[in-house]
Parts: sequence; C-alpha cells; structure tokens
Amino acid sequence: MVCVFILGGFVFKKIFKIFIFVLFLFCLPHYVFAYRDFQEIKSSKKIKMITNAEFAPFEYIDETGKICGADIDIAQKIAEKMGFILEVESVEFDSILISLQNGSADFALAAITYSDEKAKNASFSNPYFKTTQRIIVPKTSKMQNSKELKEKKIGVVLGYKGDLYCSEIFGEDYVVRYKNAPSAFSDLLNSRIDAFVVDDFTAQSLVNTKPDAVKIINETLTDEEYVIGVAKDNKELLENINKILEELKSSGEIEKFVDENKTKNLKTYKTNENNIYIRYVPLILEGLKNTMLLTLCAVIIGAALGILLAICRLTGEENKKLKILSLISKCYTSIIRGTPIIIQLFLMYYVVFKFLGNKFTAAIIAFGLNSAAYVAEIVRAGIESVGKGQLDASRSLGLDYKTSMINIVIPQALKNVMPALVNEFVSLLKETPLVGLIGLTDLSRSSDVIRSVTYDALTPLLIVAIIYLVIILILLKFSSLVERKLKKC
Repeated sequence: MVCVFILGGFVFKKIFKIFIFVLFLFCLPHYVFAYRDFQEIKSSKKIKMITNAEFAPFEYIDETGKICGADIDIAQKIAEKMGFILEVESVEFDSILISLQNGSADFALAAITYSDEKAKNASFSNPYFKTTQRIIVPKTSKMQNSKELKEKKIGVVLGYKGDLYCSEIFGEDYVVRYKNAPSAFSDLLNSRIDAFVVDDFTAQSLVNTKPDAVKIINETLTDEEYVIGVAKDNKELLENINKILEELKSSGEIEKFVDENKTKNLKTYKTNENNIYIRYVPLILEGLKNTMLLTLCAVIIGAALGILLAICRLTGEENKKLKILSLISKCYTSIIRGTPIIIQLFLMYYVVFKFLGNKFTAAIIAFGLNSAAYVAEIVRAGIESVGKGQLDASRSLGLDYKTSMINIVIPQALKNVMPALVNEFVSLLKETPLVGLIGLTDLSRSSDVIRSVTYDALTPLLIVAIIYLVIILILLKFSSLVERKLKKC
C-alpha cells in the first residue's frame, strides 16, 4: 500500500509539472503579443501587410517570383495615401490572424471573409469587394446546377465562404477542404473531386488557364464580401483604412485592379507554361540556398548544444553537488522531444522572435534547439558505451575530469554514434520544409510557388525530390568516409 501511495505521488507530481508547463504555454501569448498602434507605424514610416499569395487574381506569384494581385495593389494604395512604405509577406492562410494577433503584421489583405468567430481575434474593415460563389466542374461533367452536387465530392478552400456554405448545405461528409485554390484545382483536374466551389473572379482565372479541361456552371451560389483585417481594437489604423477604402471604391479603382490582375495572372500562366524550367531556376536556387544554410546552422547549434547537454547530464549524475545540471538536461530533452517541432517553430517565430520579424533566425534557433535534444541522447548513449575504465584510467594518470572527457571519452563516443548522428542530421534536413508555414522560401516552398502558378504538381515536386536525394546521398557518402577515417584512429 505504501508503495502504491509513493508511486501515485510521483505520477501526480509529474502530471502537475506537465500541467503547469502547458498552462504556461497557453498564457504566454497573452503577455507577449502586442500590435503596433497607428502612431508607432507612423514613426517607423513602414507598414507591413500579411497575405496568402495563392488566390489569383487577388494575390498570387507572378513570373518574376514577386507577390502581386488586386489585394496587393489595394494595399499599395492604402500605404501611399497614409505616407508609408509597404512591406508584403505571404504565409499560410490559417496563420494570417495569428500574425495580426502577435503584431508581426499590421494588417491583412487576403480575400478574407468576415465571420463572428474571426471577429473574436481581430477587427475588420468595411467590405471592399463583393463577389459570389461559383461551381467549377470538369468539361465532361453533365452537372447543370448546384442541386446535382448532392452526395458529390466538393472541393473548397479552408476558411472561405465556399467552405462554410457547402458544409452547411451539402454536409461535412462531402466537403474536401484545401489550404489553397491551386491544390483544389489540381485535384479537380485529376478527377479526385467532382466540383470546386470558389469565388467568381478566382473561378474565372482558374478556368482561363485550362479552358479545354474545366468549365463554370451557369449558376451563382451565396454572396461573399471581402474585408481587411487589423489587430483587435487597433481603431485608428482601422479608421484610416476604412476612409481610404471608400475613396478607392468611389473612384472604381478596386474593380480596375481586379480586372487588370485577371489579365496579368493569365499572362503569367501562359508565360510559365512554356518556360517553367528556365524562369523558376532562380527561385529553386534560392530555396536550395535557404534549405542548406538553415540545415547547416541548425546542425552546428544542435551538435554543440547536444554534446554540452549530454556532458551536463552525465556530470550531474556523477557528482551529486552538480545534480542541478542533470535535472536541467533531463527537463530540456523531455520538453523538446515531447512537443512537435512545428509548435516549437511557431513559438520561436510568433512569440520569441516576433519583434525582430526575422523568419530565418527563428527557424535556425527552433531547428537547432530541437536537434540538440536528440543529439544529447545520442551522445549520452555513446559516452556510456565507452567503458568506465577509460575514464578511471585517465584520472589515474593525473588528468582532470574535463580533460579526460574532451580528449579521451568523447572522441570514442562520437566514433560509436556517428551513424546515429548522421541519421539525425538527415532527418533534420527533411524536416526543413516546415519553414514554409512561416513564409520562408525553402526547396519545398519553391515547388509550391511553381505549382500555384502552373497547376502542375509532378514537375516541381520531382525536381525538388531529386535535389533532396542528391544532397542526402552526398551527406551519406561523406559520413561513410568519416567513419572509415575514425576506424583507422
């Protein structure tokens, strides 16, 4: 019975610690998130807009790799009339409101539809553009109206009006949600879904790129109005935006921007259709550079910190006076290995480095700290695999603990764990595509950009897969050479 109580108390303490840590993570954003008010924006003379450049003609990537679209033109006008320099950043659509909440962006333009749920986390402007939902189907489809969508697979873009409408009318079981329009359109072209519901102007832009493959059903569904988002209660900025929007609507400039970008987006598609390999080489090279630099820096941080953590843990277990070092190391590895890397990346970017706004630094630190936890356990296992007599013998020769570890034990341990370390670094390389979620262009993100313009999934993905394979084969070859050298030592 006593053992049961002791065990129960131990388990309770562990659960309590985990509860406190989770509570801390949930409460932390409320203390560190802060937006820039209008006066702060004025003093910096720069205003930052957030978008998701995968919804032509409102926001998309042109043939030069630049973010453009009707929403970007509107944002440029807003910035000019306020006297600010506009900065534009593209992230995943579901990260847009987070960027407003934590102050990493001043306003959002991404064909956003107002909802009461969204209004709990951000403030929204008056509507600046009204459209309707339309249905795109394959050219060979016999569908004539929305009634025939019953019990069909319907593609929608997550969080848009089409998603809410189709879920309510046709049922959740028949709705297939996508993060962006190009992904849904690609699946429609490949017959994975029966129809795609999206706003009228985007539907027209998509059909113009593949007029022989798809068509629009001659029926309009629910109306949709687009709004601009700002941080919750950022009233002065919102008032200025609303005033400028009224001017742009009265002058007819917003409709003009949409029409111009419909034409421009079609031109971009036609241009890239014939020159994809040549035109997007710089984008792929930029993604390759970012991937390699990110991996290299994270590997250095992970290796250095991982070895330090392993030594701290073993030292603390060896010397009771330094037990705190062992506890710190154990806590660190437990927390990092027990939470997903994507959560760590978001915390690093949206919380820790939000004031710097530096995606690359946030990504390097997040991946480096994550790798360190795994390297620490690998190195610890390697050190423990070295016979304890090695350390005792070196100490008997007059070497202190630090010198013995650095010169005798650790070199042997690294030799033993080299294959495991290489596997960890390969895994790290393959995890780097997650940085696309915070808008950083890596190899995978570059393939997404190409696909969002050309609607061709195979070619860019195949190119990126081959590049990854070549890099990993080179890394494995290098590691085998190092292993052979170590065996001779």
